[in-house]
Amino acid sequence: MIINTNKMNEKNELLEIYKIHVELIDRVSQRRGTLNQFYISLLSGLIGIIAFTVKDNALGKYEKTTFMVVGLLGIIISILWIAQIHSYKQINSAKFKVIDKIEEKLVFPFFREEWMVLKSKKRYNTLTNLEKIAPVILLILFVILFIYSFINH
Repeated sequence: MIINTNKMNEKNELLEIYKIHVELIDRVSQRRGTLNQFYISLLSGLIGIIAFTVKDNALGKYEKTTFMVVGLLGIIISILWIAQIHSYKQINSAKFKVIDKIEEKLVFPFFREEWMVLKSKKRYNTLTNLEKIAPVILLILFVILFIYSFINH
């Protein structure tokens, strides 16, 4: 029996590319989680500034300005966070399209099958949709704070 070494080498190379690509997807997901933690910390700090300001009227006549600046910063940071979540979604989508192409040449299309199982669920929420909940809520709160800085003072 003659074994075609070119075909074997091609399959091995394809499998190695597949493994590397799966590892890259994992790294992107880890960076995505780190990014979410960063934004949560940053926006929590802004909320802390508001708590300090409100407590015992700590900033007196500068309270309105503080609310306005913190509200505006919170709005900008929340929008950036949402945009970066969307960007990570695009990166992962592209990577999974490449994985799908590679899986066409492999024995078992693991990720394609996993996706089909998820899609068959009646109520599947994508990670991206769930991730956007926190920045959208915070965006709304910072918009309210920004508007409040003009109305109440």
